[in-house]
This record gives sequence, structure tokens and C-alpha cells, in this order.
Amino acid sequence: MSMRKSFLILAAISLLLLPHIVKASVTNNILADAAQLVQEQKYVEAIRVYDTTIKSGAGAAVPEAKYRKGLCLKAQKQYPTAVACWEDLIKTGFANHYQEDAMLEMAKTYAFDLNQPEPALKLYERFFKKFPASARLMEARYQECGVYYQQDKHEQAKARFEQFLKKYPDSYLTVEVRKMIILCDDKLASAAESPEPKQPPIVIPRSSGSPIEDLTAKSSRAFNKAEELFKVGQYENALKAYQNIRRSFPSSAKDELSLFRIGQCYANLGQDDKAIAMWDEIVTKSRGNSENEYADDSLLAMGDLYMQAYGKPEKALEYYQILIKTMPKSKLIPQAEHQLGLVYLYQGKMNEARVIFEKERKVTTQDTNAPPDGLTRLIEACKGGHRYVPDSQETAQGRQAGTQIRQGDVYFTAKEYEKAKKAYEQAVRLVPGTEEAAYALMQAGRCCNQLGQFQKALHCYEPFLKQYQNSSWADDALLRAGVIWVGPLNDRKSGAKLYQTILERYPKGSEADRALLNLALLSYWGKDFSKAQKLFQRLIENYPDSRYAPYVMKSYLMETEIAMENQKAKQEVKRQ
Repeated sequence: MSMRKSFLILAAISLLLLPHIVKASVTNNILADAAQLVQEQKYVEAIRVYDTTIKSGAGAAVPEAKYRKGLCLKAQKQYPTAVACWEDLIKTGFANHYQEDAMLEMAKTYAFDLNQPEPALKLYERFFKKFPASARLMEARYQECGVYYQQDKHEQAKARFEQFLKKYPDSYLTVEVRKMIILCDDKLASAAESPEPKQPPIVIPRSSGSPIEDLTAKSSRAFNKAEELFKVGQYENALKAYQNIRRSFPSSAKDELSLFRIGQCYANLGQDDKAIAMWDEIVTKSRGNSENEYADDSLLAMGDLYMQAYGKPEKALEYYQILIKTMPKSKLIPQAEHQLGLVYLYQGKMNEARVIFEKERKVTTQDTNAPPDGLTRLIEACKGGHRYVPDSQETAQGRQAGTQIRQGDVYFTAKEYEKAKKAYEQAVRLVPGTEEAAYALMQAGRCCNQLGQFQKALHCYEPFLKQYQNSSWADDALLRAGVIWVGPLNDRKSGAKLYQTILERYPKGSEADRALLNLALLSYWGKDFSKAQKLFQRLIENYPDSRYAPYVMKSYLMETEIAMENQKAKQEVKRQ
């Protein structure tokens, strides 16, 4: 066949196909117009466009039009009509990829809109058999698990959720699936703890005047008991008490607060995922419900937990911002804004953090004669001024704990010592034996000291005698331990022993001059003026550049000499 003849044949075919190409192009434009109407939520107008396309019989465009018409009907809550539209699409003889979308939408509508789990499960099973390679297979599996949970078949639901995690370990749904497993566990535990059904008791008529206790009084008393347990830190017992209240009094006015407290109990018990699941349930229920008064508490609590326990400031930031944007009248806005400032400071966004802290300063006051409070320290840190934590260098080995250490430093600067201590302690657990762990351990000791927990502080400093004796922070930690022994614990002998250890091990360290000064002062206070004088002179000779040397020369040496002369005079008077 000649090239010219081939060209003529191709041209003829093109002419035959041209009307179909033009028609397809026009149809695509029509579907695009319909999609724009859907985006504008003009569902009635969009349905008219889809109906026109369906009636025209425009080939491949018909299945798409039927599928999207069903979505519009569903958006208008016309669920049976939407299902019928998709059913018609599935029954069409020729295969198309909108069939699997329609079947999945049908199953989801039956399950979660029409509350008909049985037909939904049949459709999911049908979907798995007919479309085993579908791109939406993971989504369908997740929905099927949810149907079992919806039916209160918690054991089956849990098993399926666990299978889902094994099959799709890297899925974007992993976090949600873990939450659902936790909820299944809670439901199963609640069912196990529920008493066996009993025969209804025989009603004995009460004598006139005897009080009849109603459910409100019972629930109130049970809640007060749970609160007492929570306040004294008996979180396991409090957890059971709050769970029992929710089972026994599901309509109680304290139901939401009990759920919030359950989350707090889990958090205090170190079961962070369960805590998040409880608070997330409250926030989810609050959407569209302005009467839910614990959604803001839950958002703040989740932000704090992501910041402190998980060390994920970016995630914490999301929760603080949601609270600030969606609940502008919440009493917790100032706290959320403060926490937002801490996150910015942690991220190195000094200007953003400074704006927040300075705004906060305008509505708070501080005694100008008092030491700087946490807010003032934070503002100074944002300006790049005074550092309230020592400079520390990050090593490759200890980089894993960098998040916790930076977090601890931010809280320490803010004088939130309990939060700082937890962050530092977590860093020590992550990279034990490293220089980062040594720094974090020393800082944890400083937090304990600020909290008045002196024995706990000493417990933090003790490892610097052996395990961390080669750390650059060892002399600093031992010096702080010595100050605690001498000051709050009034044990000068133990303090002097640590000061002497510093001088023996780290004579060229940054704290050697201070250790020697403290030893001299202990001798002075103990009225051993001769020894004190020698130690003061030793400090001037060994550490002439010490910041304490000028004061020792001008004051302490002179005072020691006078004290020695007075002591000598008194001794002579006694001899006479």
C-alpha cells in the first residue's frame, strides 16, 4: 500500500471520528461546568446538567454523570435516591472505573447515613471480590472495620483494625486506626467489668417521709468521689470511677467532664494515646454543638501533650491555633496563646513569640523590685538577651534527644519547672550515657531544686560522681549538689566533701574557683579563720582571673584577718 493511499485512509477515518471527538470535547466542558456548580454547592443546578448528559447518551461521560449525580443527591441528604442512582450505574453492562466508586459510596451510605450495617457489609464484601486491585481498597477496609464497631461488635472490630495495621503499616489512617483499637479495648473492658444482669428486686413500699434517692443525687455523689481520687493522684482508681459513672449515668450532666477526666487520668498514667483518643472524642462531638464546654479544654490538653509527651511542637501548634480561631470567647485563649508563644520560641521564631509575650505582659503586672518572672525571662530570651540555661553543644550520638532538651530549656526559661523536668528526664531516658543526657540530668536537678524537691535534686546530681564524672557538666552538677547540702539540708560536711572533690578532679574547670570560695566560706562560718585565710589566699594565687578574686582581696581577707585578731585577743583574755 502506497504512503499516499495510507494517508487517505487515515484522513477518512479522522473525518468519521471527528463528530465523536467534538461531542466528547463538548461533554467534557459540560461536566467541568457541573463540577464548578458542585464546588459552589449548587447541587440542584448540577443535577440538571448531569441529567442532560445521561439523557444524551454521551458514551463514557454517562457513568461519571451518574456517579456525580449520586454524590449531589447524597449532599442533599436524599440517601435512598442517591443509592438508587449508584445501583443503576453498577448494573450497567460495560465496565468502568466509576462502578467501584459507586459501590463504595453505596456501602458507606448504608453504613453511616442510613444506619443499615448489614447491606453495607454485603456491599463491602462484593467490592473486595469484584475490585481486588482497586486504588480505594485500603479505604474500603477501614470503613468495613468501622461498621463492626458501629454494631458494637468490638472484638471483631478490634481484630479487623489490627489486621488493617498489619496490612497497611504506613497508611495515613494509622493514627485513627490506633485510636479505634483503644476505643475497642475500653468498650471490651467496660463490658467485662459490668455486673451480670440481675432479677429485678422486689419493691418494698417505703414508709411515709423516707427520702427517695434519685439518679441525679447518685451520679453527683459518685462524681465527687471520683474527683477526690483524682485530686490526690490516685489516677487508676479515679479512672475506674469516671468510667463507671459514664456507664451507669450516660445522661448525666457530668458525662463530658468525666470523659475529659478519663483523658487526664490516662495522661498521668503515661497512656498518652488513650488520653488523645478521649479528648479527640470530645472535640469531634463538639462540632456543631455550642453547648459542649470541654472542647476547648480538650484542644489545650492535646496541644500540651503533643508538646510535652510526644515532643511534636508542630502538632501542638495545630491544636492551639484551632482553639484560638474556632473558640474566640473561650476562657482558655490566654493559656493557648502563651503556649503558642512557647512553641514559636522553641522553633526559633523569636519575633512571633515576642509579640505574644509582650501582649501578655500588657495585661499582667510584676513587682519591679522582684527577680524577673517567667514572662520577663521569655521576652528577654526572644530579644536574644539573657540566657537562663547554659549553652550546650549537640552531638551526633545524642541528637535524638534534642527535641526534649530544647523543650525543657523553653519551659525552664518560663519558670515552668515541672514541665521542664519531665522534658529533661525524657531526654535522659532516650540517650543515656551521652553528653546530652548529662546536661539534661543536671537541668532536671535544677528544676527539682527550684520546686523545693531537694532530695530528688541530689538524686539527679549523684551520677556525676561516677557515671558522668567525665562530662563537662560534672563540676557544675557537683557544685549545685554541694550548695543543697550546705543550704537547705544544713549538712556542711557533705557539702565540703563535694567542693573538695571538684578541686581534686577538675582543678582547671569553670567551677573550681567557686568550689574553693565555698570551702573558704565554710571554714570562716565555722570560725576556723586560719584555714579560711589560707583558702582565700589560695583562690587568689590559683585563680587570679576569677570573678571572685577582687572581692576576696578587698573584703574577705580583711574580714578574716580582723576575725583572727579578735579571736586571738579573746584567747589571751581567757588565759589571764
